Amino acid sequence: MMQAPYGGTPLAEDIASCPELRPHVDGFIKRCFSGDPSALADLSYARRRPFIEQHPYPADVPTICLATSSSHPLSITAAAAHYVAERYGEKADGLVAQKDAAVPGARLVEVAGLDHAAAAMKTPSFVNAHGPRAITLALVALSFAV
Repeated sequence: MMQAPYGGTPLAEDIASCPELRPHVDGFIKRCFSGDPSALADLSYARRRPFIEQHPYPADVPTICLATSSSHPLSITAAAAHYVAERYGEKADGLVAQKDAAVPGARLVEVAGLDHAAAAMKTPSFVNAHGPRAITLALVALSFAV
């Protein structure tokens, strides 16, 4: 799992509980992604925790989780990462707190200096030290070691 919000994400929790912000974010999701706004609410802690309790991750499936964090001010997710750090005291990649990317029983790879975009988008090396190719190859190599 690469930067998966397995446990939820504080951003979804805050947006879902903010009546002033929610309609704007819902509209953004619909217009820009042609998406279903309920998908964001599904990432809130209020929805993820009951789901995880009802559907625990199978212990017999070898799993590696990549949890990243970034505090680089030029990251495209810098504002969100700063918000999570200030409000919750958690390291985050801008969208997912490191603790929420961990699956119980899985091997956890924590990498500082990578924002949420690093695994999918090529960004300047001074923002993210490793690009999508290097991250993917490293995780594939680790999967063979499991």
